[in-house]
Amino acid sequence: GNLPIYTAGKPGRMAIIVVYDIFGMTPQAKHVCDRLASQGFRVMMPDLYRGDAWSLDLFSSSDGSIFSNWLGKYDFVKVNSDLETCRNSLVQSGAEKIGTIG
Repeated sequence: GNLPIYTAGKPGRMAIIVVYDIFGMTPQAKHVCDRLASQGFRVMMPDLYRGDAWSLDLFSSSDGSIFSNWLGKYDFVKVNSDLETCRNSLVQSGAEKIGTIG
């Protein structure tokens, strides 16, 4: 499906793909992207969970199967494909050096 991407910074030679934690595209994760962009990087953070990140309300659940079931919904081949989509987009916009953090 459609891949939402948070993008920050101007296209240039250096770029970073940010992979967030299980809580998704939080304001804090976007702030990290903005700070990296302020240092001259083009930054992309794809929404790998398509808006269905792990809820803070479930964080303290003692039932591990809830987390396992949630995590099991994600195909890591698709995640790799999403990251490759970002990489290709960055290359097309002029990036020559691309890093990934998360």
